[in-house]
Amino acid sequence: MNKRIITHFSRMVALVIGALFLMVNTTVAATDEVRIWNSVDDVNEFNKSVKVGETTDKFFTYKLNGITETSHIWSSSDTNILKVNGTGKTISVTGVKEGYAKLLLQIKADNGKTYEDYTNISVYTDLDEDGFAKTKTTVTRAATSTTGNRNVRGDVPRGTKFQIIGKCSNYYRIIADYTFDDEQNHSYGYVLKKDVIIPTKQISVPEKDVVLKVGDKKKITPIIKPDLATETALTWGVQYKSVASVTDNTVVGKSKGATKITITTKDNKSCNFMTSVYKPIADVKGYMKESDSLFSGAYPTADSIMNLVKNDNITIIGDAGNYYYVKLKEKYGFVNKKKVEIPVTSIKILDKEIEVKEKRKRSVKVAVSPSIATEKTFSWKVGNNSIATVSNKGVITAKLAGNTIVSVSTKLGASASQKLNVPKPKKHKWVKIKDVKESGANKMQGMTGYKDNIYFFKIKKTKKGSEGKTKYAVLYKAKIKKGGKIGNIKKLKKYDKPGKSNNVVGHANGMTAVYDKKNKKVVLYVAPIGEQKGKITRISVKYNKKKKKYVVSDSKLIKCTGRDMEDKSYSSIAAWKYNNEQFFIIRNECNNFVCKEKYGKMIAVYDFEIPKPYEPNDKNKTRGQGTACAIKDDIYYYVNSFAYGKDYINKKKYRRISYVFRYRLSIKNNDIERKALKSYKFIATKKHVKAKKKKRNLMRFEMEDLYIYGKRAYLNSEGGDNCLDLIGKFIR
Repeated sequence: MNKRIITHFSRMVALVIGALFLMVNTTVAATDEVRIWNSVDDVNEFNKSVKVGETTDKFFTYKLNGITETSHIWSSSDTNILKVNGTGKTISVTGVKEGYAKLLLQIKADNGKTYEDYTNISVYTDLDEDGFAKTKTTVTRAATSTTGNRNVRGDVPRGTKFQIIGKCSNYYRIIADYTFDDEQNHSYGYVLKKDVIIPTKQISVPEKDVVLKVGDKKKITPIIKPDLATETALTWGVQYKSVASVTDNTVVGKSKGATKITITTKDNKSCNFMTSVYKPIADVKGYMKESDSLFSGAYPTADSIMNLVKNDNITIIGDAGNYYYVKLKEKYGFVNKKKVEIPVTSIKILDKEIEVKEKRKRSVKVAVSPSIATEKTFSWKVGNNSIATVSNKGVITAKLAGNTIVSVSTKLGASASQKLNVPKPKKHKWVKIKDVKESGANKMQGMTGYKDNIYFFKIKKTKKGSEGKTKYAVLYKAKIKKGGKIGNIKKLKKYDKPGKSNNVVGHANGMTAVYDKKNKKVVLYVAPIGEQKGKITRISVKYNKKKKKYVVSDSKLIKCTGRDMEDKSYSSIAAWKYNNEQFFIIRNECNNFVCKEKYGKMIAVYDFEIPKPYEPNDKNKTRGQGTACAIKDDIYYYVNSFAYGKDYINKKKYRRISYVFRYRLSIKNNDIERKALKSYKFIATKKHVKAKKKKRNLMRFEMEDLYIYGKRAYLNSEGGDNCLDLIGKFIR
């Protein structure tokens, strides 16, 4: 029991001693007993702003209320920011660097307690800028986020204007355009920098003119004022995007020329500069044609670097569109191309051998060095003017067959020459179709082709001449060989008794071919003039793998309708594809129509007018028969005109003129548009017809069908059984 009493007594003693110790060493913070005082204004100083490097003149002291001091200590919470000067009752402080610190005061009283107080000190650097609140913003008395009435003044709405008079670490010292509801009537305070917008007052660039090679890059760093501006997001605008582009503040030269580049801030302050881009070239010597300036950029309003006078020598090192980039007297700049003369130093005729047909013209192409030469005054001449002549622009006119030399020279003496050949005129060549098994079928009537295959009919008439009816018609297939010759002639099918209604061929006058890709066959369309009115024959030719040969898979008649197509005879047909649509150009007696095969019929959808191939002195002015062939968007139309004279054997002078006209066709505004491209003229003479010892009318020497393959046009002749079975060719 005694041990328990002693233990309990010991605990009680320990508690009493502890309590006495706490009473002796109690520290009391920020009470009315101690206040840091402003010795100048005689007020309790809760917050004070001090400039960096500024020392207050014995500014701070303290007042006691109801206690007696035994000692005091002044100190700074951060001596890197705030320095305390002195140890007496009244002291001064010095701002060391931007930031927030507390001025601390500790008073030990005779009652054994320690009393404390502090003042918020904001050390700032002077500024003079304008800004405004980005959003609803809290204004404090010191550059700290400490809450409570001692620090917080209140919130200001978005857009409140500030006069920024200092910066302190993450805060700005401001005078707000706002009245706070506190005991202080002025509007000083601190706001976080992130809550303040400082508008841009000015933006500029270091260089007014930027010069780049094509492909080169240059980073542009805009100068924005004030330095503390927050609206620094930039928009770059390029006037001519083909000349230059901008990515991440870097200008890239793209092509020759000059362009203005504009930089705009978020608050619509802008500046611009010019970028001139040149393509480097090997040094070229030139001189000034007239007085002008050496410019800082490749544009008319660029600054003048120096004045240039007529005949000043320059070295051209780049091409910048309408300007040259040049080097002159250790200076670089741009000159207007129109003011520069660049002489030719060498010249070369590009053609290895020049050939011009009789009575034809041809321009001679030359290459000069330097390629940008401007002084291109050339003198042309031909060695033999009886063979050819040449104009001052280098256009040769061939007169007679022969060989000579054409030469050219420049103002400074550079020259070149080349052989000129005027060949003898080539006679019109004919390729004869050899005899076929059906010896009685002696008239070639109807011809077309697909790629290097030619399809044609030979017919047998009931009597001589064009008035006879067709007894039978035989369809053949042939191959176009090297050199344009026709071979590998194969009989496909014989059509008997064309006068019967069930016969699908009749008088095969015009033909065309279309390839059916889906069914892998060639489809022939035949215009059976005279004997099957109002109808077109459709014949399919397909390769038979078992028989290992081409066969006719089907033949049928297609009725023609629309416009003036019904119950008429058709003399020619041509397949024409436009925008992936298949059309047919069909000649109905003297009219032409553009048709489409639809619903098992051939339907006319457009009118089409053929050209009139009259010679200026053709007294008869009578149009003969015609036919057509289409390649892509071009239509080649063959027409005949009548000959001079009736008898080609007894008269020495006569001719029959034939034409091939080339047109570009298109469908616009629901109509056919035709653009003339080229024409070819043929004149038939005695040499083109096999002479016999009897009179024959040349008017019957006509070309019925046209097929173009490669560089040759194939034409088949017609005109009664006296006419030969021929296919002609010409070079396009």
